[in-house]
Amino acid sequence: MRKVAGGGFTLIELLVVIAIIAILAAILFPIFATAKATANRATCTSNIGQLSKAMLAYATDYQGRIPDWVSVTDRKIWDEAIYKWVKNTKVFTCPVNRLDSTGKPWPSNVIVRSYCLPKNVARQIVEQAPKPSATVLLFEKGSQPLFTYADSTGEWFDQTYGYSRDPSHKFWHANGKNFAFCDGHAAYFKYPEGPFSYNFPNFTAWSTPAYPNNPGGKGYCGYADTTGAGEPSGCKRLGGANLPR
Repeated sequence: MRKVAGGGFTLIELLVVIAIIAILAAILFPIFATAKATANRATCTSNIGQLSKAMLAYATDYQGRIPDWVSVTDRKIWDEAIYKWVKNTKVFTCPVNRLDSTGKPWPSNVIVRSYCLPKNVARQIVEQAPKPSATVLLFEKGSQPLFTYADSTGEWFDQTYGYSRDPSHKFWHANGKNFAFCDGHAAYFKYPEGPFSYNFPNFTAWSTPAYPNNPGGKGYCGYADTTGAGEPSGCKRLGGANLPR
């Protein structure tokens, strides 16, 4: 009597299995990618929230005043000023923002700073901020080594690197950014919601055609009393849209 062949897959059965795996991969990979992006965004929100608390801890030791974005006496950047209040240096870095302005990754031994201090809250008494829960203390901008001057401050909430305003697709978290506020809480906002929509219409010097939906002073968070950083000379100090009344 002839034996029946062993129970192997036929070619058709094998192709069916491969097709099923391909379909499942097509369904699951975007889900995994979305879950990873959500986790990275949550980590970033936690990071900037911890930095804001370190900033407030600094203020309690300095008559309620947060540090300047760069000290006029010793040129110390705000991240160096609050460094001893930060328990884990990893909180300075957004997990998806380790590239420099040219798109190259920083070496793994470099502590990257992914956040900046708006000019118009620098060195202010934090308790005097109008609407502390709506006044931004830190936000995402740039990717520079810790204690570096570049991108340590910001003039617009829609900046990624340097002084230019950028379209939302350049932001790191699905057309949005994380922000920390003067009351210590942190939150994510997708453009043009939240701080992106802060309006200061009397300041229009940096309006660009690239932002037809964000004209004038929307998202402005810097002062205009110096000739540096692209700011016009002869301007009086302006509160900026980051000081909601």
